[in-house]
Amino acid sequence: MSQVGTGMHSIVSILAAALCLTGAAAGAAADGSSPPAPFALDDYAKISRITELAISADGALVAYAAERASEERDGFARRIFIQETGDEAQPRQVLQGRNASQLAWIPGTRELAYLAAGDHGAQLYATAFPSRKTRQITNSRNPVVWYAFSNSGELAWITQDAPAPGEKGMTLYERLHEGDRGVVVNPEFARLYDFIDPFYSAQKTQRPRTLWLARPGERAARIDLPGDPASGRWSPDATRLSVAYAARTLPERPFIDAYASIGVLDVAAGEFRTVGAARYFSGEKPARYFLGGEWSAEGDALYLRRVTQDSLWRGRQEWRRLPLERRRGETGDRAAMGGGWKPLDFYPAGSAILDSGEGRVFVNAIKNGRRKLYSLSGEGGDATRFRSFPDGDLSRFRFTGDYRSAVFVSESLVRPPEVYFWRKGQAPRQLTSLNGAVSARQMPASRAVRWHGRDGSVISGWLLEPPDAHDNPRPRPLLTFVHGGPSMPMTDSFAQYYTTNGGIWPYPLEALAMKGVSVFIPNYRGARSFGDEFANPSRPDGQPLQDISLGIDALIKKGVADPGRLAVAGHSHGAWLGALVVTRRKDIVAASFGEGPQNNFLTYIFSPGYLYANGYHKLWGASPYDSPQTYIETSPVFEFDGAGAAILFESGVRYQAIAMLESPKAAALSGLPAEFVVYPKTGHNIRSPDLQIESAARNLDWVLFWLTGVEDPSPDKREQYRRWRRLRKDASDDLSSQWRRRKPAANRPRQSE
Repeated sequence: MSQVGTGMHSIVSILAAALCLTGAAAGAAADGSSPPAPFALDDYAKISRITELAISADGALVAYAAERASEERDGFARRIFIQETGDEAQPRQVLQGRNASQLAWIPGTRELAYLAAGDHGAQLYATAFPSRKTRQITNSRNPVVWYAFSNSGELAWITQDAPAPGEKGMTLYERLHEGDRGVVVNPEFARLYDFIDPFYSAQKTQRPRTLWLARPGERAARIDLPGDPASGRWSPDATRLSVAYAARTLPERPFIDAYASIGVLDVAAGEFRTVGAARYFSGEKPARYFLGGEWSAEGDALYLRRVTQDSLWRGRQEWRRLPLERRRGETGDRAAMGGGWKPLDFYPAGSAILDSGEGRVFVNAIKNGRRKLYSLSGEGGDATRFRSFPDGDLSRFRFTGDYRSAVFVSESLVRPPEVYFWRKGQAPRQLTSLNGAVSARQMPASRAVRWHGRDGSVISGWLLEPPDAHDNPRPRPLLTFVHGGPSMPMTDSFAQYYTTNGGIWPYPLEALAMKGVSVFIPNYRGARSFGDEFANPSRPDGQPLQDISLGIDALIKKGVADPGRLAVAGHSHGAWLGALVVTRRKDIVAASFGEGPQNNFLTYIFSPGYLYANGYHKLWGASPYDSPQTYIETSPVFEFDGAGAAILFESGVRYQAIAMLESPKAAALSGLPAEFVVYPKTGHNIRSPDLQIESAARNLDWVLFWLTGVEDPSPDKREQYRRWRRLRKDASDDLSSQWRRRKPAANRPRQSE
C-alpha cells in the first residue's frame, strides 16, 4: 500500500473546518441571552444514540436508526429514519412497528434492505423510496441472521437453525429451578450465572448456521463450509466471497464462535479454501483467531487481522494485506503461516479496513484513545491520522462506492451525537438534530490530560470539569472513574459508559461535573489502542494501579484536585481495580463500585473450569490452591483495614450479586460506611431506563454527600439521607465495633510493588 492520496487529505481538512464551526456556534449565545439550563440527571433519558447508518449508492439518501428511552414503557424505543442529503431536507420516520435491523441500501437502487420478523423468524425485506413499496426477499425455514448484496446484485445470507418442534430441551437453569430430578452439573462449563440467570444458557450457545447464495433471477444455493459462518464480504467483481466462520474442529466451549477462521469461496467453481485458520489453546501452543476479510479495491488481496493469545486475557494483534492468487483447488492456511504481519495499533481489531483504490486505505477506529478516520501506511503498518481533527469522536463512517460521499456520527465529551454528511468538494454539514434539546443545555468543560507512569511512559485520559473551571481554576473535589474491560478505551464521546450498547453502567459523570465535582477518566495500562505492550501489563494490579494513582497525584500537584476530597468509581474490572486504589491509597473519601467482585477467590470459584489453565493460572501464575497469597493480596476485601472511603456497592441480581455480597460485609468489618444495592431483572449491565436513572441518582447523591456534604432536599430521599447520616455517625463514633476486626491486618508485602 502506498501513502494516502490528496483526495483523502481533502476529506479530513473539510471535516475539520465544518466541525470547528459547529463547535464555535454551540459555545456562545449570539444574542447575549442568559446561559442555558445546566445538563442534569433527567437529560440522560433524552439522549438518542445512532446505532445504524447507511448511505445510498448515489449519495442521495441516508437511513439511520436512533434509540432512546421510551416515554411509554420501561425500555428503549428504536426509530428508523430516511433523509435526503440535500439542503433543508427533513427526516421521515419509516418502518414503524417492523423492528428493522441491519440497514443497507441495495447497490444501484433506492431500496433499503433490512431484517424484520417473518413467518420463520427474521427474514430479509426491502422497501423502495419514495414509493415505500415493500417486498420480502427471503422466506427461509430458519431465521436470517446476516446478509450482504454484491455490487451487481448477488445476494449472500446466513440462517441459524431454529429448534425443531419438540426438540428444545430445558436449560441448566430450567432443570435446576423447574425440574423434578437431580442434575449432574459439569464444573468445566457451569458458572454462577447458570444458577441465577434464566437467559445465560442461551447467550453462550450458538445453533448451527448455513450460508446461502443467490444470483438475480436464480434459485438459492446452499454452500457447504468447514464450519458455521458468521459473516462475509463480496469481492468487487462479485466472483468471490470471503467468509468468517467457526471451524467444526474447534473444541466444544461456550462462546467458541469468537475463534473465527477466514476463507474464500470461488462462487463460480464452488470451491472454498481457508486463508486463516483459528485454533484453540493446545499444550504450550497459543490460541489464535482472525478478523476482517475486506477486499482490496482491485479484488486481488484481503485485509486480515490476526489475534494470537498467550492466555485468554493476553494477546498480540496484527494485520496484513494478503495477496490472493486464483489457483483452483488450492488449500492451506496461508495467512497463518506466511509473513507480512504488522503490529495493529487501533481498536477494535475488527474495525473495517476500507480500500478506495490508488493506495488510499483507511480505517475508522480508535488509536491512543481517540476515534477518528485514520490512514494505514504501507511501510510500518501504523494507523495515523491524516491531519489534525477538532476535538471529538468520529464514528460509523459509511461511504458511497466511489468514495465521493460519506455519512458519519460526530460527538464529544460535551456534545451529543449527530449525523453529518460529506460530499467531495463540499464542507460536511450536520444532517440531524436528534439531540437538539440536550445540546442546548449548559455542559461541563472537558480536556485531554497526560501524565507519566512510573517507568516514564506517557499515560493519557480525559477530564470533565465544571463550566467555570477555565475562568475560576482551583482545587475541586475529584472523582476518578476506572473503566471496565479493561481493553475498551474511553474516548472523547458523550456519556460513553451510560449509553453505549444500551448502557454499560449509568455513572452520571457529566451531571457530577455540573455539580462542581471534576471527573478524571484515565486510560490506564490494559486498555487497547495504545499498542500491544501497553495492553498487556505483566500484572493487572501492577502498572494499571500505578497509572491511575500517579494520574490522581498529577492532578493534585497541578491544583486541579482537592487532596482532601477524592472519590473513585468503577464497573466490572474497574470495580475490582478501583477498590484496590481505595486500599492502596488512604486518601479516598468516597467510592462506588458496580458489578465487580473484590475477592479473587470467589471470582475463581464461580468461574467455569475452562477458564482456569489458560486464564487465571496464567494471569496470576497459579491457582488459589497452589498460591493463596497471590489471590489474597489482589483481593480488596482483605485490604480494607486502614482505608477511609464510604463505599457504595451495586450489582445486578442475575450476575455478580452473590459474589459481591461479601464486599459490604468486609468493608463494615473494617469500619467503613458501606451500602449494597441489588437491581432486579439486571445482569452485568443495567438496561432498564428506570433503573438507570435510579442508579445514576443514587451515585450522584452518594458522591456529593460524602465529598461535599450536600443533600438533595427532595422529600422522597429523606430516608436515604437518614441512613447515610447514620453510617457517617457510626463511622465517626466507632459504633460499628460489633462488625470491626479486633486487630487490623498487618501490612503485607505485595508482589506487584
